[in-house]
Amino acid sequence: VTYTVTFVDYNGNTLKTQVVEEGQSATAPTAPTRVGYNFIGWDTDFTNVTADLIVTAMYEPVLITEPTIYVENVTAEAGESVQVAVMVKNNPGIAGAKIAISYDLSLTLESADVGEAFAVLDYTKPPKLMNGCYFNWDSLDAESNVDGTILLLSFAVPSDASVGTVYDISFSYRSGDIYNVDLEDVNLDMIAGSITVE
Repeated sequence: VTYTVTFVDYNGNTLKTQVVEEGQSATAPTAPTRVGYNFIGWDTDFTNVTADLIVTAMYEPVLITEPTIYVENVTAEAGESVQVAVMVKNNPGIAGAKIAISYDLSLTLESADVGEAFAVLDYTKPPKLMNGCYFNWDSLDAESNVDGTILLLSFAVPSDASVGTVYDISFSYRSGDIYNVDLEDVNLDMIAGSITVE
């Protein structure tokens, strides 16, 4: 007698399917990765298999202990517009920032509103919302030192997107583009996020 063991990711995508003799063990695939999370194991024991199994990858969020700008992970349906927050955590004090966005070209960036965390800074909208555009904040003497949302983005998900498709969204900056009130460089970790079609 044989049984089928199917290993799936958090979003239901099949990672590996294996046919196993009764009482034998399945072999797990290479540990999957998920932006912003650490893989911590599988939710079901797959040794001594006595039935068909679906084994799902388990994750825990990465603990953010350093000054970080990160993009939240959200889900959306095909054809839907969805909001994605860009957050700052462990804010060391920022008087100015220039960050560039990079996202899956299947997405359409519809709007970008400034969040409350950088509300004390002057915000300059990009001339055009597009992949690679820059978001700019500066100030003569103000400094943000609170955690929270710095941008609230709205993306349109393609109407023909398949369930389980993951669209990545990330930000980057160059040395000197983020600084404090004394015009000293501020270094932040940047963690990408994603939109997963459900």
